[in-house]
Amino acid sequence: MADLSNLLLLLVILLNFFALGSSRLAACIHAVALQGGILALLPLTAHGFSGHALLLAGGALALKAVLIPWLLLRAMRKVRIRREVEPLIGYVPTLLTGALATAAAFIFADLLPLVAAHQGGLFIPTSLATLLTGFLLLISRRKALTQVVGYLILENGIFNVASGFVLTNNAGTLSLNGGSLAGTLGGRTLSGALPRWRPTLRVGYGWRSFEAFARLNHVDGMRDAEYREFRVPSATYVDVGFSADLAGAQEAGWSLEAGIENVGDQMPPLFPSQQQANTDPSRYDVIGRRLRLGASYRF
Repeated sequence: MADLSNLLLLLVILLNFFALGSSRLAACIHAVALQGGILALLPLTAHGFSGHALLLAGGALALKAVLIPWLLLRAMRKVRIRREVEPLIGYVPTLLTGALATAAAFIFADLLPLVAAHQGGLFIPTSLATLLTGFLLLISRRKALTQVVGYLILENGIFNVASGFVLTNNAGTLSLNGGSLAGTLGGRTLSGALPRWRPTLRVGYGWRSFEAFARLNHVDGMRDAEYREFRVPSATYVDVGFSADLAGAQEAGWSLEAGIENVGDQMPPLFPSQQQANTDPSRYDVIGRRLRLGASYRF
């Protein structure tokens, strides 16, 4: 079963590259449907034909490979959009970035202190590569449907991690947290600043009393509710940080923390219907890049 699982995971990676390099929306939707169907089989190839694995595989197959792709194809026909004509990042640079992200995922997974069952396997690097592919599609495409495809690929990476694979041992812990969509499929409107999509990814690594993390927040683009011809661009924020408990969890002593918020110094988008300096401070970062330092002493 291990060889079959690895073959399925290689197909998942190939479909990541296909989605990054294709401008045809229908082809991308069919690719993400096929990817969802492949991932639905992984609980069976990894854990056998137990009742829990069958239930998980059946639900994932119905949602990922049938229902959601059908809704996307229906929406595509309704709005009469066939291609992603003007991506924010070209297809060749996107493919090159995706290849680098995939290589980085494999290198990072190889450095993790995983339990013996997962060392040298493809589950963890494929999950990380799929997460990064989804985020790359989210931030590099203009069309809402293509961004939805990116979100689904991102969720496929989370599903692969959440299918029951433990990432901990005595040395450290890897944590992956993915946010979910806020809103429904369909049109994209703005009342105040209410984006349809606000995915969040947090990757953390803890070793003894040390913890480091990286967090990525994406706010989808919208159209102004009052000025419909005005399109509010998307915004992506990256935060990094670490903390260290110098005395140990059960002893008195110092704890230190530091971090950089909005690493890319992303400025908030402006739109005409807002009265607060033409942006929404509750939704966007209006300060810019900043360093955070902290220290505490436990008695």
